[in-house]
Amino acid sequence: MSTTSDVRSMYESHPYPSPLADTPNDGVADIMSAWFKGDDFKGKKILEAGCGSGHRLVAVARRYPNAKVLGIDISRTSLKVARDLAKKYNVTNIEFREENLLNFDLGEKFDFIICAGVIHHTENPAASLENVCNHLSKSGSIFIWVYHSCGEHKRLLERELLHRLWVEGRDDLNNGIDLMNELALNLDTDQYSTDELFLEGYGEKLSSAWLAKNVDAYLNPIVNAYRTEPALELFSNCSIDWVAVESFSTVGAYQGVNLGDCIIDPSRDLFPVIKNKELLKSDKLLSEFQKLDNLDKSAVMELLLFPTGMGIVAGKGNSYRDYPERIEGNLICPLVTSSRLKTNYMITPQALAPRK
Repeated sequence: MSTTSDVRSMYESHPYPSPLADTPNDGVADIMSAWFKGDDFKGKKILEAGCGSGHRLVAVARRYPNAKVLGIDISRTSLKVARDLAKKYNVTNIEFREENLLNFDLGEKFDFIICAGVIHHTENPAASLENVCNHLSKSGSIFIWVYHSCGEHKRLLERELLHRLWVEGRDDLNNGIDLMNELALNLDTDQYSTDELFLEGYGEKLSSAWLAKNVDAYLNPIVNAYRTEPALELFSNCSIDWVAVESFSTVGAYQGVNLGDCIIDPSRDLFPVIKNKELLKSDKLLSEFQKLDNLDKSAVMELLLFPTGMGIVAGKGNSYRDYPERIEGNLICPLVTSSRLKTNYMITPQALAPRK
């Protein structure tokens, strides 16, 4: 059974994002600037739970110099890269600490938490997310991003193939890398949306840096992927008051979700928002779609789009009003606590524990 220490060991030898990227990644900072238009986060606290090598969080701290910014991660190597990057760009409102999402207690609350691409690599995703959400302030909110099993189906089967062949030499990650190369496994650079979200700053070092992403994609000891409802159910024991589907990532595109057909303010949505009328193709299909509640609408959308990932926002109080109007239209009411989907046509290759 794979454990946190196995995941930590992988990131110690292959931090992600790669240290070869020597510039902060503005992707999340840009999204926050659009979502929270006009809010300079002065006096507020921002946490990234699972910050990796800190490229996006350093960019967030630069964008919000009057905020207190903290990043936590299990990998000391990754945290060293993050501290060096912050020092290089003279970012002084940021701190990094070594913590395990399953049992950390920072003794303080945060107004906004980022937890992107992390929960699905933990031993107990629901417990990890519950612990993270316990750090929300009374009006705080959290953004998470997780793998989606529809669009990740082929990649996860390829990963399973590698792990079934990788019996010997598990203590040496290079053996796994050799097998990965022999199988010609190579993640598309736009697998989870657009290239620039992940690749800016690598320049001529892109080929070497991409190895870190392939290691994360195929050799990570713990990987889970979710349909929409199981992803939402991760929040069922969390101390939150609302939850909403925010986006679906597909190959080459990050797309906002607008379940309530709200009027879109382009200045508050950095990426395109899915147009339900174009997705459903006909007036008959759109009419039937509009009769559904938001949970079933999300299920229909994922079966049409086959996303590789999904973004979810959740929070305390009425903090959904801090977001673009479409988020209020995407609220799942009541919070998901039990299975409702009537069919499940997608085989879901979940975490395959590498054999010891």
